[in-house]
Amino acid sequence: MTKQKNTNVNEKKPRLPLVFKIGMAFLIISPLRYLVLLGLPWLPYSNGVKVGIWLAIFIAAEILFWIGAFLVGEEVVRKYKEYLKPGRYFKKKK
Repeated sequence: MTKQKNTNVNEKKPRLPLVFKIGMAFLIISPLRYLVLLGLPWLPYSNGVKVGIWLAIFIAAEILFWIGAFLVGEEVVRKYKEYLKPGRYFKKKK
């Protein structure tokens, strides 16, 4: 008698670990925080408070990026940085 492999059509693909998902979320959120800085001059606060807010947002974005980079790994970060290089968008297509 020959054995048949159990081929289940409903088998799911392996899921990404939660740590990887959190790391990717941090990598995606960190540059978006810089968009908040564009609206900062129009807030009704004093200049000192605006500088404090700017500094807090800047530091938080950097921390999020490096925590995300640590969680997802070196190879993913290298691909992410390569994707975001400005020179990539201005190359002429052959």
